[in-house]
Amino acid sequence: LPDKKEYIRTIKGILGSVKDRGFIDYQGSNRAGDMIYELLMQADSDLEQGRIANAIAIYQAVVETVVPVIEHADDSGGVLASSIDSGLDGLRSSSNHLSVQERGRLFDYCVSEAFESRHKGWDWCWTLAQISADMVTSSEERQRVFELLDKMVERSQRANAQYGWSTDFDKQRAEMSKLSIIERLDDLDQIHLFLVDHVHMDQFRQKLVEVYIKQSELEQAKTLCQEWLDNPESHQRGYQTTFRDLLLQIAQIEADHLTIQNLSQQLLIDTGKLQYYTIYKT
Repeated sequence: LPDKKEYIRTIKGILGSVKDRGFIDYQGSNRAGDMIYELLMQADSDLEQGRIANAIAIYQAVVETVVPVIEHADDSGGVLASSIDSGLDGLRSSSNHLSVQERGRLFDYCVSEAFESRHKGWDWCWTLAQISADMVTSSEERQRVFELLDKMVERSQRANAQYGWSTDFDKQRAEMSKLSIIERLDDLDQIHLFLVDHVHMDQFRQKLVEVYIKQSELEQAKTLCQEWLDNPESHQRGYQTTFRDLLLQIAQIEADHLTIQNLSQQLLIDTGKLQYYTIYKT
């Protein structure tokens, strides 16, 4: 059986060899990243050749060992962070090649690892949570992921409260992970109910508008867009273009030429994208 502890020792040795007084400088990060990349290449080869357990041991060792040193390293080149991303990508890929029992063990690992303290303050915990969500096949697993996501939001709220920072982004991505499970396992009615229940969140409003457009329920779609545009201060500013573009799509379906001209002109001013100039001049 593969020994993850041995891979952890190897990676710790690599990182230790480039440390100076507890810190890894820019050059050290690059050197360590290159050596860890060789391990990841070995894991990828193992995965391709069916040595899945060994590949998973390497991917897990990289994630568990590199994450804690990031805050003590100059990783402005992104090499160490990329190695973590590659390890997580490897775990995601591995999940597609496992027996039911093996998949269950990897699911347990991802749920547990996502809430480890080493990931606190980093986005990698959300990647692990999403890998868990993508592996859900039962109501029990669904409940465990939902509980994990709720705990992660609570942890984020506690961490951000002292600074007065908003946790809306974390709340939204937790609910989006839940939606990914519902979209995969439930019927259209359940999906619609979940979207409606979360319409106060911008991503959910956008998805619901897209559903209404697909179903030719254009008045409901327009209402959701206009409600947002009438009160943009309470939302993420980046979505202004999104909802104007959705209104433009609706106007094109309805062949509302005046609205098409007005919206394409505004979107051209907002974004500078030539596609809107083409629409405006048509």
